[in-house]
Amino acid sequence: MDIVKLEEDIDLSLSLLGVKHDKNISINQKISLENKVDSLIEIKEKYEKLLKKHQKVAEELKKIKEKEETYEALKEKANNCLSKMQIEINKDESLEHKLDKLETKID
Repeated sequence: MDIVKLEEDIDLSLSLLGVKHDKNISINQKISLENKVDSLIEIKEKYEKLLKKHQKVAEELKKIKEKEETYEALKEKANNCLSKMQIEINKDESLEHKLDKLETKID
């Protein structure tokens, strides 16, 4: 790559970054700024990767929370059913006890 093309690329990058265009900037300064731009691009790419990972983790956490809510709802229904069954068992035991008393009186 020739120096003129390199300078043009650097000038374009600098203008895109909003850096004032100054022909007096040395090539070393331009290369230094270009390296900083490259570093910023790398940082942006790493950030985007981390953001994607974060989004995946957030989705997994949402699924887990939904499963927990389903589990809690099922647990509550099961407890209600057990309570109703215990009430019925108690009624049956009470009726059996009353029936036993009646049978004893009859005898």
